Amino acid sequence: ETGPPHHELFVRMRDRNGSIILPGAFLPTAERHDLVQELDSWVIRKAISTLAGLDAETCPRLQINLSGRTVGDPKLPGFVQSELERTGVDPANLIFEVTETSAIGNMTRAQEFSARMNELGCGFALDDFGTGFASFYYLKHLAFDYVKIDGEFVQNLASDPVNRLLVKALVEISRGMGKQTVAEQVEDARTLGMLREFGVDFVQGHFLGRPRPLERADLTDLPEIQLDTPVRS
Repeated sequence: ETGPPHHELFVRMRDRNGSIILPGAFLPTAERHDLVQELDSWVIRKAISTLAGLDAETCPRLQINLSGRTVGDPKLPGFVQSELERTGVDPANLIFEVTETSAIGNMTRAQEFSARMNELGCGFALDDFGTGFASFYYLKHLAFDYVKIDGEFVQNLASDPVNRLLVKALVEISRGMGKQTVAEQVEDARTLGMLREFGVDFVQGHFLGRPRPLERADLTDLPEIQLDTPVRS
């Protein structure tokens, strides 16, 4: 049994000509002008309303990236709770992702937020795992459900013995703590096979499907567009 499919929501902007602007070009500006919390709130509301419009029995899980500033906002847990209660969405279908670097900015708030989301029944993922200077500290002190192994360790997995050792170790540690793992940036069949061998729970990358606009994606029935696909039965 693989459980429900997982999809990660990515935010994009369009310029005046309709061309897509990637997050690296607009998120730093939103951070500088203190607008990123408003943007994250919009994404949360969009994710929950999307889940509310889907059949409860076939509903996928949606993953949302949060900025460090949003995680540090004391009003965030109450906002999430009120939106879930208003729509009747199952909290288990909502997963929040926070990078290690975001958590570093305000560890106390990150702990409070992860604990509160855990109480509500939402999922919590530690994103880009392995890139921070104190990775194992976060494994111990944050209430999370998923570890997302950074693509830096997944790329060239077949040809890089060091990457293989690191990924195996991260999977073993995560499993020992009762957490699930997601390997990012999977780009070929050989890498996918190795990750299955290592016991990784989910994979994400262009080999399985490229991102599509939400309105054109069937979130419950098209595995080729899944951004996170179970690799263990």
